[in-house]
Amino acid sequence: MGDMTDQARWQRITSANPEHSARYIDRFKQLAARGFDLHGEARAADALVARGALIIDAGCGPGRVAIELAKRGHRVIGLDIDPEFVAEGTTVAADAGVGLDPAVETEDISPGQVRFIEANICEPVPMDVPKADLIVCAGNVITFLDGESPADFLTHIGNSLAPGGRMVIGFGLRRGYSLARYEGDLASSGWVSQSRFSTWQFEPFGADSDFLVDILSRT
Repeated sequence: MGDMTDQARWQRITSANPEHSARYIDRFKQLAARGFDLHGEARAADALVARGALIIDAGCGPGRVAIELAKRGHRVIGLDIDPEFVAEGTTVAADAGVGLDPAVETEDISPGQVRFIEANICEPVPMDVPKADLIVCAGNVITFLDGESPADFLTHIGNSLAPGGRMVIGFGLRRGYSLARYEGDLASSGWVSQSRFSTWQFEPFGADSDFLVDILSRT
């Protein structure tokens, strides 16, 4: 998922419970071992771009979505505040044969590769990260951003988008970040919604939906 100010909620969680990140990682490993389908977000993102696209996974966690997208032939950069998540993603990607060699510059990433970078997504994206064809923000990441941080995130991540690129973002609408506030943050940061859905399987979005998957473009 940046620093103690911009991503204060996540920092409070991990400071209060130092084992939180490790438990999060373990929980998804257990779900995978039990045969749960954990790739709905990756399938949705994959459907939005051509093969070999440059994808930024903003708030990538331990890499579940990013690694699957690399396996599907994309060039993927995962950004997260949590060093445990970055380390886990790097290890799992290497074991899966999709990790970018540490000796290779990020800008030289090839299709079918992923690199994980510890970064504050509420600040400018690192300069060596190429412009993205698609930005993915899954896992309720935006609801972990306090204060003005969601607007900061939307502004800075928008500057990392290639011409004609899009972002897909998904989050629960009952997690303290309202649809009205989100729409205000979109407007102030130069984004416009193209299509809205209630699930990562692109089911219709309605007034009673409690989850939003939003496909965005720049104004």
